[in-house]
Amino acid sequence: MYVLWTIESIRAVEIKSKYLIGRFPSQNPILALKASHELDLVYDNRSQEEAAKAYYEWWYSSYILSDKMNIDPLKNTDYRWH
Repeated sequence: MYVLWTIESIRAVEIKSKYLIGRFPSQNPILALKASHELDLVYDNRSQEEAAKAYYEWWYSSYILSDKMNIDPLKNTDYRWH
């Protein structure tokens, strides 16, 4: 999760994301459920495996790097960074 969070930090800085907190994409390298109205953090293996798969597929997609940076790897998952 730390590595994915670091990758997301690099991506967010590159695109000058409005969601950056300082230089980080979130306060902690922890996933949260997107659909929850309250902060619902998830720590289970399933969520971490799904996030890892999403980042793997994002990285190995056919897009060139500059286009890839504008794609949120977690877009098609139930998760976001805390």
